[in-house]
Amino acid sequence: MYEARGFTITRIEADQEFACIANDILHIDLNIAAADDHVAEVERSIRTVKERRRCSVQGLPFRRIPKAMVRAVIEGAHKTLNQFPAKNGVSDVMSPLTIMTARPSVDYNDLKIDFGAYAQVFEDNNPTNTVKNRTTGVIALTPTGNAQCGYYVMSLTTGRRLSRQQWDELLMPDGVIAAVEAMAVAERQPVMANGGPVFEWSPGITIMNEGRPRDRT
Repeated sequence: MYEARGFTITRIEADQEFACIANDILHIDLNIAAADDHVAEVERSIRTVKERRRCSVQGLPFRRIPKAMVRAVIEGAHKTLNQFPAKNGVSDVMSPLTIMTARPSVDYNDLKIDFGAYAQVFEDNNPTNTVKNRTTGVIALTPTGNAQCGYYVMSLTTGRRLSRQQWDELLMPDGVIAAVEAMAVAERQPVMANGGPVFEWSPGITIMNEGRPRDRT
């Protein structure tokens, strides 16, 4: 993607997992960080994404959320950050999104439904003269970014991520809250402590900050 936009890549910062591709990109300097080494720029970026994730889920009525929603809230945080000019970035005017894709800045009129909202989407059944449901309950995830201003949604029937252009947003009933939490329980998702997500390096290994436990990923 960088090369397609006219950039010349001269150096890549990576960890040990990317050492296996060093010979495939020999014209590029691949700098592998040592084990347990810390890259301040990367950790600052990760911290920012986690803060955005906390804010996104704080007002939701769910005590647990399925993996589809976890992935969507992280994806949404990255998308939002890339839609605005980056501090100390290559441009004070153009966002990373515009630089890398030539897409214009975000249009707030396209942001029509919040993450975690409940809605009903139309199902185009074929044939149509059956007793199948004409609508499906969903949870809003993130914008698709297409010209039709569509959204990705999570089906409350299957748990799968769908792409839809039209929906009717409704109030959140108790049954929907129970259905979302049941999906999360089936996927062994943890309870969100204090209304926020849990952060760990890996299951059971807490992230430490200055000798004190901090949020887990």
